[in-house]
Amino acid sequence: MDDIISFILTVMAGVVCHCINKWLDGDK
Repeated sequence: MDDIISFILTVMAGVVCHCINKWLDGDK
């Protein structure tokens, strides 16, 4: 169960970072 939670957190973190980078690029 912990492995699944860790995997989900990792994926969510990657998506958040991607969205932040996309937002910063569009803000320039």
